[in-house]
Amino acid sequence: MHVVRGNGSIERRGPNTWRIRLAIGKDPVTGKYRQVSRTIHGSKADAIRAREKLRHEVEAGIDTEAGRMLFSEFAAEFIENRLTGGTIKEVTIAGDRMIIKRLLRYFGNIELRDFSVPLLIRAQVQMREDGFSQTMLHTTMRKLSQILKQAVRYDFIPSNPCDKIDIPRIAERSLTVLDAEGVRHLLNVLEQREKKLRHEEVGPCRALLERSRLMACHLAIATGMRRGEILGLTWKGVNLETGTLRITQQYSTDAVLRPPKTRSGIRAISLDAGILARLRSWKAWQEETMGGLRIPFTPDTPVVANTVGDHANPGDFTMWWIGVREEAGFPRLRFHDLRHTQATLLIGNGVDIKTVQGRLGHSKAATTLDIYAGALPENDRKAAELLRTIITEQKQ
Repeated sequence: MHVVRGNGSIERRGPNTWRIRLAIGKDPVTGKYRQVSRTIHGSKADAIRAREKLRHEVEAGIDTEAGRMLFSEFAAEFIENRLTGGTIKEVTIAGDRMIIKRLLRYFGNIELRDFSVPLLIRAQVQMREDGFSQTMLHTTMRKLSQILKQAVRYDFIPSNPCDKIDIPRIAERSLTVLDAEGVRHLLNVLEQREKKLRHEEVGPCRALLERSRLMACHLAIATGMRRGEILGLTWKGVNLETGTLRITQQYSTDAVLRPPKTRSGIRAISLDAGILARLRSWKAWQEETMGGLRIPFTPDTPVVANTVGDHANPGDFTMWWIGVREEAGFPRLRFHDLRHTQATLLIGNGVDIKTVQGRLGHSKAATTLDIYAGALPENDRKAAELLRTIITEQKQ
């Protein structure tokens, strides 16, 4: 931290160019007088404001030379630090790289010290004109704020200009859920697909893959499991005797088995008689088919497998699901919405929030309530009718 001596100087260098200088005393090692300078483009009033800003930075201990680093250079350091830290998941860093690639289009050649509120506002306007969605704009600006926050911690810049602007919020997405009739229709589409596979007598590899995917849909409807949890489920996690399955891992988009995000994600789920019978039949068929293909069948074999008996690719599965939902007439139904469907049907039919929370693996009941509050009004009406019935019976 330095003490600025005097008011400094402002020197005209051209029609709209100025050089500002501040004296900061002697170097304690060399004994030479030191100064910091900066070239400013604009009016003299702009130069005066820049001089006062530079004074503030120097007296606050900001590394004015580091502030001249390009955003592209600092962003690369940001990623490198997250890699070497060892605490950030690779899939998260891959997402960071994608967002930073977008940021470089707008800020790559900007020096850290030149980031300002007007610059960010202009960039947001340009991003909207370039077709950024509300969600994309939110994630992009949030990542920029995170990077600049680190620059503040390093004393490269005095403050984070993102703190002074309104970053667009992610637009709330209403849940897409099926009612009981919709679920029955979807189940019928799945059954028809399975019958078609048998009728066409496709090869064992394709049958293994396609029937595995159909099994994934049945599991999602019956248990409310996430896609990664279903694709990560192996037979050692399924107890056909007690009618339960245990979730201890998930298969992520970067093709890695990982534990659930939270401790509550590790859980046991009870299976209904229908899905239990389907799993028994599926296990026998899968083991026989894999045996014919000379693929080992072990407790570590995925319940939903690919053509070589390994975990199915999440991206390929999602592309397949798009075809299924189109065929069923539900073009906006995400696979994750089957999880929402199960929870909404349970809550709407009187299952308590705590039980639904446990099946879904939410860490707090409040999370379940926040997501599925829309399913509660029907329960409220049922409660009112129940109270009326009780009172009426007591009068009689």
